[in-house]
Amino acid sequence: MKTHRTDWFKEAGWGVFTHYLTGSETTAQDWNRRVDAFDVPGLARQLEVMGCRYYVITLGQNSGHFCSPNAAYDRYAGLQPSKCSRRDLVADLVTALKPRGIRLMLYLPCQTPNRDGRAQRGFGLPQGPRDQPIDETFAEKWAEVIHELSTRYGKDVAGWWFDGGYQHVRFNDAIARIYADAVKRGNPDAIVAFNPGVVLKRWVEAEDYTAGEINEPLMVECAGRWVGASQWHMLSYLGPQWGAGPPRFSNEAVIEVTRNILESEGVVTWDVPIQASGLIPEPFVKQLAALKAALAQPPASAVRRIPVPPGNLAYRKRARLLDVTGTKALDVNSGKHFARNGVDGDATTKAHAGGEWPWTFHVDLGAVHPLQRVLITFDKDCYATEYKVNLSADGRTWTTVAHEKDATGGKPEHSFEPTPARYVRIQALKPDGPNQKGRQMGVVELEVYGREGG
Repeated sequence: MKTHRTDWFKEAGWGVFTHYLTGSETTAQDWNRRVDAFDVPGLARQLEVMGCRYYVITLGQNSGHFCSPNAAYDRYAGLQPSKCSRRDLVADLVTALKPRGIRLMLYLPCQTPNRDGRAQRGFGLPQGPRDQPIDETFAEKWAEVIHELSTRYGKDVAGWWFDGGYQHVRFNDAIARIYADAVKRGNPDAIVAFNPGVVLKRWVEAEDYTAGEINEPLMVECAGRWVGASQWHMLSYLGPQWGAGPPRFSNEAVIEVTRNILESEGVVTWDVPIQASGLIPEPFVKQLAALKAALAQPPASAVRRIPVPPGNLAYRKRARLLDVTGTKALDVNSGKHFARNGVDGDATTKAHAGGEWPWTFHVDLGAVHPLQRVLITFDKDCYATEYKVNLSADGRTWTTVAHEKDATGGKPEHSFEPTPARYVRIQALKPDGPNQKGRQMGVVELEVYGREGG
């Protein structure tokens, strides 16, 4: 069987990310005291309780303080005392996590800290509080910093997540290759990603997995393991912002998002706050421990799933919640009624958009088929009084094959002349206000059949 270096990552399924950072005003002495006090055994116990199989920690970021010694950085930055910690926190984490079967991954920016003008000057970059343009000359210097770390830790560091690989700093394939080569000199099997911003896409040829920075994880759908040649991966935060605040999602929402991404062979990394002590706040430990317990059980849909009628082309295809015009993605109602629920074969789940009463349930069948019949199972109490069934072969030109103006819910069936189409939309036009028979549409199941289906 053909293997890929991200196989372990995909099998791990999900992990934890922490932004272990400080401000630029922190002195080297204060930083060393803080790093020395980091409770590595305590964090290792928490990660084990949560059940994650890998952990990502920031080596450093804008302030210029790093939690690992680095002679190459000190040589270029020319700072005394060094802003790199005396304690090798990475080595201590490896010692604590490895026996527990938890792999370690590291975060590093693609350029020198933008809050440390002296370091910027030492590495030959323009000085300023914003990201500065970089080129291959700088990349070779920064690669020395990376190389020192990668050779020190070898196979004990399983992967790297590089931040700030943005277009506006002129990051490109050549620079990514320089960094990736520096990583793989220490561990040829290490996986790398380069972050282009808040987007989930394959960015450069040298990456092994998508950086996947996403702000609204409840709106993300994983369409399969690969994005080009990159492992599909999402990184998002469980608090109200990166590395801070209380949990913003219910346990059920976190479980639902994670489970469905894993079922589609994607990988999820959840960012959580980390305290000065090195420990994760208890509410997040409890939430991720609940995720561990839920993933150890078979999904409820595996128990409740109804028999899938032969020929249903929509079953487990990619679905979306869109506005009534079909041009804008909508939030998930109640944080649990995902689009995929409308094509999962489970009679107890539903797809239900949030925020707008008129909305569109959109399904991509994956290929053009000669369609002839559509069945919609509406939620018992949430159905559209007026709706259209629209079909398209290309996602641009649409044909209406059914238009109901006085619907009463239930399980309506619509038959029509064979129509070539890949995309199916149920466009809920009403209710959009008071005095309507139905309520905002909820789709329990959409079934789509071709000429021979059903």
